[in-house]
Amino acid sequence: MTQLQTHNNQSWFDISVWIYGTIDYALTLALQNNSSLTIDVPAGTFIDVPDLPKNARILVALKNIPATSVSINETVYPTVGIGSMIIETNFTVR
Repeated sequence: MTQLQTHNNQSWFDISVWIYGTIDYALTLALQNNSSLTIDVPAGTFIDVPDLPKNARILVALKNIPATSVSINETVYPTVGIGSMIIETNFTVR
């Protein structure tokens, strides 16, 4: 078993793809590290990584470290256009 440090915006699914090339071990990783599968792992956390089979073809093709988690604070809302309009404020129905 080895230890790895997590990156910003990583979920257990991202970490599983990064290490093993598949999401199949996301639950195993979460349980191994006394965590829930649905939470985002804080950046810089050291996690225990068990030695499990890897999908070599995916790992060779993987050029970047997956980090797909997005928090509500990072969501970008439009400032112009139909997505920003509020009825009777800046949108008039005639």
